[in-house]
Amino acid sequence: FDPFFTVRETVRLQSGYLGTKKNNAWIDEVMHNLDLTNKADVNMRALSGGAQTLPDTADTATSSPAA
Repeated sequence: FDPFFTVRETVRLQSGYLGTKKNNAWIDEVMHNLDLTNKADVNMRALSGGAQTLPDTADTATSSPAA
């Protein structure tokens, strides 16, 4: 992750790397289900070590909306 990106930017960027683009609604839903909505605009470096793993989980979940 890049510590200067927000949580939402990190998830969106990683999702794009994995070939899934224009899925903002799906990203929002996954972030809501992982209780990341309140952290969406927080820089990654501001999260605790454990909280930094949640965007990784969101990255994985947003890479395949059909799954």
